[in-house]
Amino acid sequence: MTVMPRRRSLLLVPAALLALLPGCGGDEGQTVGLYQMRSGAPLRVPYYCEGAPGIAVTFRDEDVVVERAGEQPLTLAQRETASGFWYHAPGYEVRGKAYELYWSEGTARPVRCTAYGPRKQRVL
Repeated sequence: MTVMPRRRSLLLVPAALLALLPGCGGDEGQTVGLYQMRSGAPLRVPYYCEGAPGIAVTFRDEDVVVERAGEQPLTLAQRETASGFWYHAPGYEVRGKAYELYWSEGTARPVRCTAYGPRKQRVL
């Protein structure tokens, strides 16, 4: 008779809760998705965009710098929003919440982008 090992169910803790663990504190600033930005320190987050080349967004205290392959970096100023984040420059816009954002250029339809790296996990 063959004995099969018992399957254990995995409990995936949302990565956002990891920030609450001791030792993960410090001089905390803005939270961008599941990335924690220390106050005054830029935070560079790479994004995969649906049907378009990816972008990298460097979040700073009052603005962001958007990097696109083969293009000059763009600086977008922070705008007030009820929730999430919003940055704008003439002809360009970044809006988002958590690890997703929408990137707009000119009058083109916004492109949905998702941050590389840690993602929210569902608790099983």
